[in-house]
Amino acid sequence: MNLPRKIREEILVKMYGKTIVWAYFLNQKTNKEDEYLLWGGADIATILPITEKGKVITTVEFMQGANKLIHQLPGGLIDPKETPEAAVKRELLEETGYKAKRIIRLGKPVWENCRNSRTKTYLFLGLDCQKIQKPNPEQTEHISTRLIPLYKWMEKLQKTIEEPHAISATFRAQRHLKKFL
Repeated sequence: MNLPRKIREEILVKMYGKTIVWAYFLNQKTNKEDEYLLWGGADIATILPITEKGKVITTVEFMQGANKLIHQLPGGLIDPKETPEAAVKRELLEETGYKAKRIIRLGKPVWENCRNSRTKTYLFLGLDCQKIQKPNPEQTEHISTRLIPLYKWMEKLQKTIEEPHAISATFRAQRHLKKFL
């Protein structure tokens, strides 16, 4: 297969840890340049945290892109020199005050948007989570924590959850969740 080959890219905007570029690819079929607007930033880590009693620890947060409250799982940006595992532990503690006794990585990372984004999300399952402190979100985060029985979370995924990381993490964690259902 003659795949497109990147020729060059021009940075349009670089701020707040994010970059937007015009990328030019040589289309091997037409021998012409194709332009793509690409964006990205730091990779993301998301966790499906479950308490010893089988409750899912979720967050409701105002998300500027959606311009509304979004029901989702804890997670956030992976800081430079931080592993995805360390990031997800930090985010879980900051956003909810919970700590997982056991963390399982749920396969390969997923792309935010394969066509236009360079950002990947690492998915995790946190088991036997216990509350050890009060949440301590960043100043820019407007978050509340909700505990939901796993079966109700599964129902919400089918009907009302709009955040793709929550859906992906729960789907990938299914084989580990049988004892809670």
